[in-house]
Amino acid sequence: MIVGITGFSGVLGRAIYKEFSKIKYIKLVKCKSDVLNKVSIRNWIKNNDLDIIIHLAAIVPIHKFKKSGKFSEKVNYQGTKNIIDSLEFTKKKIFFFFASTSHVYKKSNLKINEYSKINPINNYGYSKYKAEKYIQSKQKKKKYNFCIGRIFSYTSRYQTKDFFLPSMFDKIKKAKSVFSVNFRNEHRDFVHIDDIVSIIKILILKKKSGIYNICSGNKTSLYEIIKKICKKMNKKYIFNFKDKKTVGLLGSNKKIKILHKKKFKNIDFIIEDYFNNFKK
Repeated sequence: MIVGITGFSGVLGRAIYKEFSKIKYIKLVKCKSDVLNKVSIRNWIKNNDLDIIIHLAAIVPIHKFKKSGKFSEKVNYQGTKNIIDSLEFTKKKIFFFFASTSHVYKKSNLKINEYSKINPINNYGYSKYKAEKYIQSKQKKKKYNFCIGRIFSYTSRYQTKDFFLPSMFDKIKKAKSVFSVNFRNEHRDFVHIDDIVSIIKILILKKKSGIYNICSGNKTSLYEIIKKICKKMNKKYIFNFKDKKTVGLLGSNKKIKILHKKKFKNIDFIIEDYFNNFKK
């Protein structure tokens, strides 16, 4: 089985590539073409006789997306569109996995499931949802089956300071004696990269079609994380905001738990994983 992967150089891409490389009956093919180059993408798919495409190429995290502006939107939407359009020129029916985001949802006090209201919280979420809609609209031609994985707040020890956890480790380390927090309480659903890779692997190998939340289902407040990190690094903390609760993004993983029966790594494991890497 020949599996093509885009975005293989990213943190998630490297982890997925490593995991799928262990499967003997799979031949992995990296996409070294620019996803915005229609001809190049079409030739990559056609020349490699692909059975499955894992599409991870995108501009993330949020502040990088904002910095690149329209180019980011182009990569996330147009790049996906180019791949989907290229499938019309293939003879075989391809299974297409698209890595989307929880940012397509509206923030809520309740657990968000795959049928919850769609209202992207930022332009990054909108670009991903726009790509989702295109994937679904073109699937009617029966040239491919698709699976969309809406990934919540993923974590990896190899993430840069652009992401919440490593940025907090860095800021708390640099704080002299007291770390001051000025934002209000907010919660998120953090998912360890090992769990994400495990879920994506199951979805692809079982060729499960449709939309799946890739989340832990565990609600974690950001200020609790900061308290835990401060404790780890022997730093005091002060919260300078009023005790007002804000909504966040907490996923319902009922649908995915039918397939993924392993226990998800909790926030303590995630923080310890970061901490051990941070000391190196």
